[in-house]
Amino acid sequence: MTAPNTVPPNPPAIGQPCPACGQPVESRLVCLACGALLALNPTSPGGLDFFGWFGLPPAMALDTALLSDRWRRLGFRLHPDLHRGDSALGPALALRLSSAVNAAYKMLLDPAARGAYLLAELSRRAGFTPDPKALPEGFLRDMFNLQEQLEESGPAEQQHTRGGLNRQLQALRTERDRLLTEALETALPEAPALTRIQQLLNQEKYLVKLSAE
Repeated sequence: MTAPNTVPPNPPAIGQPCPACGQPVESRLVCLACGALLALNPTSPGGLDFFGWFGLPPAMALDTALLSDRWRRLGFRLHPDLHRGDSALGPALALRLSSAVNAAYKMLLDPAARGAYLLAELSRRAGFTPDPKALPEGFLRDMFNLQEQLEESGPAEQQHTRGGLNRQLQALRTERDRLLTEALETALPEAPALTRIQQLLNQEKYLVKLSAE
């Protein structure tokens, strides 16, 4: 079935019938069954969220196999050659959307980037933006001391220190995922929880960099 030349005023929810072909919607961006454009302003700020593009609920725990499957199918449906003569989704818009979908896919695959995206959405919901450079008191001092320790120690001690860094990194990620999950289940996330998530995301960056040096 050919995609229609009109766009619904509100994109149908996942699982609802596509207005064009009647098949259950799997992406709130484009119908994966017929290629119909489902979002009126899909690339505008405040439009559909990245999770909705792939028909997934916003969460840290992600079905990466399903994400990859939806990404491949979106890539096919957004191929510019399929939309020549389509007034709703022409080749130029299809190309822009394809690039946006690829960027969203790459972001969602990265747990740290996914966490930062979720934090931004939660902050918007709460009307509170944590300090983007927030870190626990004394953290930078501890990182400086660890860096010196790595530079001055031998291979065996370095391996022991890196093992400790990896354990600390895993603990941070576990706490990050737990707090984000709790915040997503809360109608109005609280500022201290959002600040702590920002701290954890920033700490993770430092630890990843230090453990790789």
